[in-house]
Order: sequence, then C-alpha cells, then structure tokens
Amino acid sequence: MKRAKKWIAVLASSAMFLTTAGCEMSEIAGTSTEPPNITLTPEEQEELNRLVTEVFGEEAASSLNQGNAQSQETGPAASAEPAVPAASPEPVLEASPEPVKEQTVLEKADALINDQTYALDDNGHGHRSFEEMRAAWRDINGNALDPFIEELAKYNTENPDDKDAEKTVVKLYQAIIEAYDREYEVAVIGKVLLDEDLSNDELSARKVKADTDLDLLDNKGRTAIRDCLKGPYGDALKEVIDPLQVEGYLSAPDLSERAKELMAEYNELDNEYKVLMEKPVTAEFEGKTYSSEDNEQEFPEDKAAQIRIQLGYARSEQIAPLYTKMIKNRNEYAKELGYRDFIEYAYKSVYGRDYTADDVMKLAASCYESTAGVLTMALLCSGDASMKQEISLDNEAMINTLAANVIKVSPTLKESMDYLQKYKLYSFGSEDVRAPGAYMADLPAARAGCIYIERSNTLADYETLTHEFGHYNNAYHSYSPRLGALNHLDVLETHSQGLEILASTTLNNAFPVSNGDYSAAVTVDLIQSITSALMVAAFEIEAYRNPDRTAQEFCDLLDKYSALCMLGADQVEESGKIGSLWPQIHHIFDCPQYYVSYSISALSALDIYAQYLENPEEAVNKYLDLVNINPNMKYVEAMKTAGLRDMTKVQNINEVMEILNRHYTEEFGNRLVEGVQNGEIGNILTSLLKDLTAN
Repeated sequence: MKRAKKWIAVLASSAMFLTTAGCEMSEIAGTSTEPPNITLTPEEQEELNRLVTEVFGEEAASSLNQGNAQSQETGPAASAEPAVPAASPEPVLEASPEPVKEQTVLEKADALINDQTYALDDNGHGHRSFEEMRAAWRDINGNALDPFIEELAKYNTENPDDKDAEKTVVKLYQAIIEAYDREYEVAVIGKVLLDEDLSNDELSARKVKADTDLDLLDNKGRTAIRDCLKGPYGDALKEVIDPLQVEGYLSAPDLSERAKELMAEYNELDNEYKVLMEKPVTAEFEGKTYSSEDNEQEFPEDKAAQIRIQLGYARSEQIAPLYTKMIKNRNEYAKELGYRDFIEYAYKSVYGRDYTADDVMKLAASCYESTAGVLTMALLCSGDASMKQEISLDNEAMINTLAANVIKVSPTLKESMDYLQKYKLYSFGSEDVRAPGAYMADLPAARAGCIYIERSNTLADYETLTHEFGHYNNAYHSYSPRLGALNHLDVLETHSQGLEILASTTLNNAFPVSNGDYSAAVTVDLIQSITSALMVAAFEIEAYRNPDRTAQEFCDLLDKYSALCMLGADQVEESGKIGSLWPQIHHIFDCPQYYVSYSISALSALDIYAQYLENPEEAVNKYLDLVNINPNMKYVEAMKTAGLRDMTKVQNINEVMEILNRHYTEEFGNRLVEGVQNGEIGNILTSLLKDLTAN
C-alpha cells in the first residue's frame, strides 16, 4: 500500500510540474514552485520512466529525466538518490496558519487597562516625561470609547447570560474612563504644542478638530455611563464612582444634532479669535501711526497708556462682531440643553457653582468698599516689591528657587515637586510666536499636570509659577477621572492662589527686593485679582444678557465695571478708560463665565493668609486638607470641610479684611518707626508715594 501511494504522489507531482510550469498551480495551492525532494531507487526510477512514457509520451519522460539530472547536480548534498522535481501533492500541503483570533471587547478592555505605557508607579503616577508625550502626540481617536460603550449598552437591561454582569459593567466603565483620560491627555499636549507656536496653521486646524472630537467623546461617554447607572446594574457602578460624580452623570444631556453643530462652530470661532489676535492693528494718535507690533517701551512715557487704549479700540472693532457671534452661539447651545441661557448653564452645569450670577453682581457692587482699605495698607508695605521687577532667572533656576521655598511651607510639597522636575512637565518661553498667558493642563493618564507659561522675565513669572504649581500639586495628589469631572474652579483656584500667599511668607529674601515686603506685594496682587475678576465677571454677565453691542459699547461696558469694582461707585464717571482692553482677556473667549472664580478663590486665599497670621501651622494644614479634598466638592462645602470661610458672604469678607488691615497697619507703623530710627523716613515716604500713585 505504501508503494502504491508513493507512485500516485510521484505521478501526480510530475503531472502538475510538467503541465503548469509550477506557476499558476502554486499560486492556487499556496505553495512554493520548487518541487519537493522525492528520492527513488534505480528500480523505481526505471519504473517511473516507463509509466510516464505510457501516460504522457516520450517527450515528457525525456523532460522528467533532464529535471532529475539537474536535481542530482544541485540538490541537497545529504541526498544520495536523485530527486524528482515536482510540486507538493494536495495530500501533503502544509496547513495555512491559523487566523489571529480577534479580541473580545473585554479582552480589549483588559489590554487597555493593563497597557504598560500608562502603568503607574508605587505612588500612583505615570513614568513618561513631557518630551515622550510630545513625541507620541497624535490626533484624537474619536472612536476610542465606542466598543466599550456599545458593550455597556447591553447591560442597560437585565443580562442573564452574563453571570458576572456586575464585574463586566465595572470593567467596561474603567475602560471608558481610562480611554477618555488618554484622549484628553492627547488634546492637552496638542494645546501646548499649538500655544508654543501659534503660527502653525496645520496644528491650529488639527487642534480645532481635536476640541470638537473631545467634546463629542465626553458626551458619548457621560451618556453611556448615565444610561447604565439608571439600569439594573447601576448599583455596581455606584460602588466605584464618586457619589458626587454620580449626580453629574445622571444629569448628562443628550446632545441634539444642532447642539453638536453649535459645539463645532464655537471651536471654529474660538480659533478665529486666536488668529485675529495675532494679526497687527494700527491706530492714529497725535498725528502718528502706532502698531500693536511696536515695542511699547519705545512709546512716549507720558503717552504710553493712551496709545495702548487707542490700539485697544482698533482691536475692539476687529473682535466685537466675532464676540457677538460667540455669545449667541453659547446661548443657543444652552437652550438646546434646556437652560434659559449660557449664564445659567455655566453656573449650574459647567462649573457647578453653589451661588448665582446675581450673587456675583452684588459682590461686584460691594467689593471696592470691602477691599480698598487693605489694598492701600498693603501697597504702603509692599514698597519696591513690584511684580514688574525684572529677574534674570532661567527656567531651571526659577523652578529650583520655587522648590526650595515651597518645601519651607510644608515638606509634603516635596514629592510633587520632585516629580515635576524629574519628568520636566512644563513649557516656558518668551518667543513671539507663543500664546500669551499661563495655565496648568491636566495629564490625567499620568495622574499629574503640565505647566505652561509665557515668560515676561519679571517677578510676575515667579508668582505665576507658584500659582500654577498650586494647581499642579492638586492634580498630582487628588486624581479624578476627566470624564465626569465637575470642575469646581472656585476650589481649584484656591489651591493656586492659596499657595501664592503661603509661599510668599518664605520668599522675602529670595529676590533682591529692596525696601519692600513680598507678602504684601502678593496681597496687593490678590486684591487686584478680586476686583478685576469681579469687573470681568460683571462685564460678561451683562454682555451675555445683551450681546447686540457695538465695539464702543463693549468698551464702555468694561469701563463701567472697572470704575465700580476698582474705584468705587461714586467715581464711575471719573474713572480712567481701560475698557478697550477687553479683547485681550482670552478667558472670556476660551472659557466664558470662568473668570469670577479668580475673585472667589483670591478671597479664600486671603482667608488662608488671615488664619496664617494668627496660627501658621494650623493654616498650612487647612490648605493641605483643601488640596487633598474630594475634587468634586462644590465651593461652600469644600471650604467648610477644610475649616475655611464661605467668601461669597460679604460679612466673611469684612472679617478677613479686618484682620489683614490690622496686620498691615502694624507693619506700616513698624516701617515708619524703623525709618525714623535709621534716618531714612524721607526715602521711605518718597517710595511709598511713588508706589501709591503708580497703582
């Protein structure tokens, strides 16, 4: 039987090789055109020649013998017998490799959750440097959540086929929030890259698309988790989701197609604003033409402010029509979601505030009276410690100086500072192409953040770095998934401004500041933040309630509230004109109705400082408690939990200002006494008068 099978194979192979030349058949069979090495004895070879002659003719037999002779010359040295060139017969074809089995959704979830690129260290943080993140930057994957969302939807009703349904639901939730964290991080890196070079048009277009894609991902993810929370396995999810976030998920809206269109349109408008702000404008003043690209230091010193104002009017004419479109877009978007207007939507949903826009208008009306006395005394004590003072620290030296001083505030700040420096999670520079301003952007997949600063090379850079490190420190210590994050900015901004004032107590000898007090300078800055933020907040509220305004009317509106908040209601008509500078406040375009949080948080920072003056250790501990508090707590509850005052109440504001006024009055008295004793009272009074008139 074996001999018969061998002849069948040999004849079949010979026939295939002789009639197809090995090409077409090999392609069909999926095999090599090289015939296998089949060895025959001399007797078998003679018998084969006879059979081939009978079946195929003498010519075929001759071809077979020639092929066999070549095989003997070139075949394997180990073969002692001639080989017959032939393709492999069908019975001995090698099996095709098994197709790779496609991962199930749960296997994909496991792979995503356990991806070592995003593995966390023993302290619960990532191991990627900012340079590595930049190098790996890509466009957002708008479908990143889809497989997990589709699978999760199967559990919105009872799923008896899955005996581990509750575990499955939790795993799918974890995959959704982890995937969103990573896409959010991609968007953050893209923002930093664009802000480093606003001239990059390609990157600008990609960033607009990324913003829209991220918004849609956010809505898809929230809606999917909301629907599951309402289903039979909702209790399993509630075991792993912060209860405060559960409430946010349950209120997630379904976006209409129109709402999605409006979202995309707003991102386009916001990008248009940034592009316009990079284009120069010109203005005539006293017969001479000035450009926004001119070096302001070359303006006539006594005319510089007026020239800036005129350039501001030119910029306002350019930006006002766009701002009106943006307001109308946001108001329509809010109505699509069931709110009266964007103000109501922003306060209740976007920022989760437990106070209203009308409360803010009342604070704006009273802030000057509450803060003017402390502002004056702090100015008297700040001396030459101006945030405009030039410093020559490079980026690394500035961070090292901060590191040395925040550790004096509390050794617990060392861990997050070491991580910041180890992975260089920052981008500093002063190039013309960089976007103005500063921010800390969350890197949720790394459980940290990135600090961006456009440097002015003044003491303000250092204050800004301290501010942003406060945000970063909170991001490092108090992770919350970005999907479903409630963004209580009044709390978040207290983290930053609270550290500003606490760090200032260790910095009076860090810089060559003569005849001044750095803490007093920070206090001045915080009070000016309070008044200016309330000014902008009131401007925004009124602008959103009536967006149909000319460029001049927007300028007049900001002038009105600058006078009310910064000079007092009785001086409204006599105020200096700064209203034309409103287009430069990028927050009112990038994140409308955000700005008031700078005021509320600055008030809370001064509360921390007032308590520090009475009990330093206790105040620092309260600040650290606030940093580590549940990041989804609303402002009033968070302050109460940390042992701080609710600074939306005028009575509490007045209590804090009384403590600060007493402190700075005593400090000023001490300075005068010291000046008399040193014979320098004249120099001190001259310096004080100069500072007061300058501010």
